[in-house]
Amino acid sequence: MIILHISSTFSRRGATARLLGLLLLAASLPAAHAQSPPSQVERARYTGLFLAAARGDAAQIKALIAKGARPDMRDSNERTPLHVAAHAKQHEAMRALVAMGADPNTL
Repeated sequence: MIILHISSTFSRRGATARLLGLLLLAASLPAAHAQSPPSQVERARYTGLFLAAARGDAAQIKALIAKGARPDMRDSNERTPLHVAAHAKQHEAMRALVAMGADPNTL
């Protein structure tokens, strides 16, 4: 409702297309960050589930999630452990994460 109200306010000024573009841009920003691979500095700072995903340690992934780690947690750039494992081409880690509840459709 609020978006429709804002849109109608902006349309009176002829800026509906600009508003829509800004909303779409804002909605796509977190996903864009998740799509970029972690830098060496970011990887060096990873701990827990992110570190296990980056290293491809499927046993550690299963143990951490069994102890309560959330498989869909996010890092500072909105990446999940599954994103990290995929960027590192750690297929066993990816399988373990999905088997333990990570959503493969998360952007």
